[in-house]
Amino acid sequence: MDREEVFKVIKDRNIKSVSMQFVDFLGKLYTLWVPPAELRAALEDGIGMSGWPYFAEVEKSDLLIKPDLNSFRVLPWTREGRGYAGVMCDIYHPENHQEVEESPRTLLKRAVKRVKEKVGKDVNIYAVPECEFFLLTKDDHGQWKLHDNASYFSPPPADRGYEIRDDICEALEQMGIHVTKHHHEDPQGKHELTIDHDSALNTADRIQFVKWIIRKVASEHGVTATFMPKPFHWEYGAGWHTHISLMNEKTGDNLFYSGSSETGLSDLCLFFISGILKHARALATITNPTVNSYKRMVPGSQAPIYVSWSKFNRSTLLRVPASSPKGTRFEYRPSDGACNVYLSFAALAHAGMDGLEKKELPPPPVEENIYLIAPDERKKRNIDTLPGNLGEALEALKGDPVIMKALDPLTPKYIQWRSDEWKEYSIKVYDWERERYLEEVFPLEYLKHK
Repeated sequence: MDREEVFKVIKDRNIKSVSMQFVDFLGKLYTLWVPPAELRAALEDGIGMSGWPYFAEVEKSDLLIKPDLNSFRVLPWTREGRGYAGVMCDIYHPENHQEVEESPRTLLKRAVKRVKEKVGKDVNIYAVPECEFFLLTKDDHGQWKLHDNASYFSPPPADRGYEIRDDICEALEQMGIHVTKHHHEDPQGKHELTIDHDSALNTADRIQFVKWIIRKVASEHGVTATFMPKPFHWEYGAGWHTHISLMNEKTGDNLFYSGSSETGLSDLCLFFISGILKHARALATITNPTVNSYKRMVPGSQAPIYVSWSKFNRSTLLRVPASSPKGTRFEYRPSDGACNVYLSFAALAHAGMDGLEKKELPPPPVEENIYLIAPDERKKRNIDTLPGNLGEALEALKGDPVIMKALDPLTPKYIQWRSDEWKEYSIKVYDWERERYLEEVFPLEYLKHK
């Protein structure tokens, strides 16, 4: 929306308070509520806030936030006839009104700018994740448990989350965020919804509203929604498979499609795929950023841990789903809901652009089920794996200048935070260790090795 449209909506919908929003580098959403008159002032001069501890040190913490009206949304609730709205903001230094370069939204805008400079001013990167989440409740002893026992595509009443998802979708539709599909996932308590494909920046902004609405509506139903990749010990976790394409927004052409190639993919698409495969191990630190992320990414769990690509095959890191020419895209399968989507999209864009600029073609697609290929055969075919834990991922990131540069100047802070997380996890003692080592016990696993 332009300024005139936004303030007409504010008047017509009796909007009395606007949530000015931003995310930190971990992807956590923050809100500052202002009356509409202050929103108008913020467009010119910004609104002052403390940037500590997210973007500034305590001794120089003053920052400004300015709204991007393209992200303006009327929120789907009212109170005594009063309406509410939200808008994503950029963060600025007050002394020179320059954007804070380590802001995740700014880093994504920089990645989009690189795409436009190298491919064409009318070209934009499009991306959208499949939003998976768990619904949980607590038992009488305060222990977390799954909201239902349903499975993949289960209907009600087994799918006890149907009404919650329906309310989520209705709320998002009221905000102008169209949900293309939703369903119960596998395993129990896990759900998925997908929104319209859009430019990476627009999608990243929308995802902040989506996660907020999912959590709020779930809470109103007395349950907790979590985007934690694997909250319990079982085979399946929750992924955020991310669909990516390059579009010429002036002509409407999908630049990943080629009617003359055997695969239906353009060289530009293949170069992009090559770049992401090349940087896959370092990308994991951004798209799978937590200790818990790697509890999902384990062999034999149907997780996409093998660095390879395919058409249709779901055991590879990247796959090309069946689609119309206009819908041609590839699906990056490792991402999870713990990632900051601004940083994830930015890092993926830089990785893909590295392949495009070097005009590097990917290895042949792998159409067999990689889970069934013997380790020696995978090695012979140079099929690498993603890091097995956050510590390995951090080492991969430190050795990859392309992905390091994609996050600059945030990179040192990001690495330090994740390294501290990994260190804390590594030295902490858990119940599992006490159960196994406190007394002299002989676990059942011992019998397997006799």
